Amino acid sequence: MPSIVLDSSVAMAWSLGDEDSSFAERAVRAAFDAVAHVPTLWLYEVQNVLALAVRRGRLTLDDAREACSMLASIPMQIHAPQGIGREFSIATPSGLTAYDAAYLCIARDTQLPLATLDVPLRQAAHALGIRIFE
Repeated sequence: MPSIVLDSSVAMAWSLGDEDSSFAERAVRAAFDAVAHVPTLWLYEVQNVLALAVRRGRLTLDDAREACSMLASIPMQIHAPQGIGREFSIATPSGLTAYDAAYLCIARDTQLPLATLDVPLRQAAHALGIRIFE
């Protein structure tokens, strides 16, 4: 199975017990079988969502810790920002945040498919000719 760019929306759908996503299950399974490519930001995003889930009662603290452990076990290549302007050049015309554009930059640079549940991100990827994990 090939490597993928793994958006935090997919990782969170897989991690949160109250969300049922066969797409997220397939994408994370693909990541475990190969390598998930993620921006540095991903590490903060997933921890933040899990912390909010605990505060809102969606997860217990133990469940969130277990989710952190499971996410940490995904084979991962973490991509640091390559300077200022790359994400901006994608975010501005597409209407995305620079955070979301980071996933597109990685997918474009690595020629890997993007796994995301975020509809605007999927649309921007399609417009840029970036493959989508199905």
